[in-house]
Amino acid sequence: RTAEFIRKSGLVSRGDTVLLSLSAGKDSMALYHIMRVLAPQLGVTLAVFHLNHGVRGAESDADEAFLKELCARDNIPAVFRRHDFSQQSAAFEERARDVRYGLIEKAMKELGCTFAATAHTASDQAETVLMRACTGTHIRGLEGISPKRGNIIRPLLFASSEDIYAYLNAEKIAWREDESNADTGYARNFIRHEILPKLNERFENASRNIAAISDAAAESRRMTLFLLSELGMKIEHKNKESSLQITAQLDSREVFGFCIAELVAAVGGYLSRERIDEAFRRFHSEKAELAVYDGGDIIVERTSDRKKLIAKCREKKPEAWSVDIDTSRLPQSYNIGELSFTVEITDFDSCASGLKRRDALFLSLDGTESQIIVRSKCGGDSVRSDGMTRKLKDLFIGAKLSARQKTSVPVVVIGGSIAAAGIGFVSEYANRISDDRTVHVGSKKILAIYRTRPNIE
Repeated sequence: RTAEFIRKSGLVSRGDTVLLSLSAGKDSMALYHIMRVLAPQLGVTLAVFHLNHGVRGAESDADEAFLKELCARDNIPAVFRRHDFSQQSAAFEERARDVRYGLIEKAMKELGCTFAATAHTASDQAETVLMRACTGTHIRGLEGISPKRGNIIRPLLFASSEDIYAYLNAEKIAWREDESNADTGYARNFIRHEILPKLNERFENASRNIAAISDAAAESRRMTLFLLSELGMKIEHKNKESSLQITAQLDSREVFGFCIAELVAAVGGYLSRERIDEAFRRFHSEKAELAVYDGGDIIVERTSDRKKLIAKCREKKPEAWSVDIDTSRLPQSYNIGELSFTVEITDFDSCASGLKRRDALFLSLDGTESQIIVRSKCGGDSVRSDGMTRKLKDLFIGAKLSARQKTSVPVVVIGGSIAAAGIGFVSEYANRISDDRTVHVGSKKILAIYRTRPNIE
């Protein structure tokens, strides 16, 4: 059945190398053993990837050891990675998924793999469809999990959990249980353990029928795309963007809803009806941004001539950063994401001509040997400048900084107090320097920080 599903769905070709993304759970072990049996028949070679989340301590390490022993025994090349999620309490599922797929992409390049296979099943499909129906989705979202999306394939998407259990037991294949899968605090686990079992008790084959909705949604989508193409409307995908030439038909709420859902899906997301309604309202206003998906990861924009919609992945907010400045080792350069700067100790005569530069900070160090830190903004930061204390949050809002720019502003902390905020490093707005760190003609020891790359955006 797996071989037939792979052929029918066009998942692999002879000569491909497939990276199996494994967790050591029952679905993963079924995928591993089935693909090992089918590999010669399909003409593919296999490799393995495993991510140790670390959230279960010794149990997570035991999962990794289990797979390492398996791959060594079967002589399968493998990549094992670790990422500590122990402090990730909010949106753990989403965060773990993003990290996992990012690491899978790197492992594929490292091992020269054509595709990566995940162990999603029809039961996962039913959970996804039901979860999206409960949280709100357009019909595009009801397609659920695709058998093939880019270089990710799902060879077991036809099989139910019952099929997997039966296969593992018949073949006497061992697997590892993840106790966190029973935690109904996670939305998917709640649907898996609380909702679907009750539906299956009341309605025969409920899970299979819910999963089948994804096939019906996919058929509906293909037909709609065909009809739109007959009207001259075509959605184009290029790099990590998708675009749609605007026509008069977008005055229709139904056509607009389909098109914007398709645009967002093309770059990795899906929109609820509520978000689509919001986007439709914005489309008929002066707003340039029509819809934002998933906390800002995906955005839909309208071009200034109002002739095209473009969906693209918005860059994620950079991580917070901090560097300790050792004055005994200056001058020294630092690279933080898109921000690069050089720090040195100088005197007034050397820096006098540049005191008004936006891409530089000059701070008096006279009479202090305190610790110096340059970091990104933290919550509650404020600076006293020109006799007024202002929160950096308010200053950033006033300067209309983007999320990426906000994280790239160098905040200088001397002796535990905010000495400066280099707002001018990333915008047209002036830097803010603390009154007690302002450089004067008599300043003898001056900390100079220069931006060494062009402003972002």
